[in-house]
Amino acid sequence: MAIHARAIAKTMGDNFQTYADRLKDFNPAMNEYPAFRSLLDSLASPKCDGCRSDNRTCLPSCKVAECVQKQHIEFCFECDKFPDCEKTGLTGALLERWEKNNKLMKSIGIDKYITMSAEKPRYP
Repeated sequence: MAIHARAIAKTMGDNFQTYADRLKDFNPAMNEYPAFRSLLDSLASPKCDGCRSDNRTCLPSCKVAECVQKQHIEFCFECDKFPDCEKTGLTGALLERWEKNNKLMKSIGIDKYITMSAEKPRYP
């Protein structure tokens, strides 16, 4: 997705706001250009490199990276409190995905999980 967003941003250039301002009388949708550009720039920015990287784009409420570091473990499934941990800061579908992925990693092994994960889209 980022590659496409970068291509759109490059095509539009850095000064499309000038054109949007000129066109908004003819096309009221151009009033939304600042919000669109903000979203486009966000999608075009570098992707999340995962919980153990400095380039994380996770929710501010996510405490997984901080917790595994304090516990001196690599993955949540290695913790005695998994899967009943209440320190993740995750809720809803994200919490369910976290638990499912950690259970899968525990059952098939880290190497196989990483190989399998690399072959499927991150955001289905």
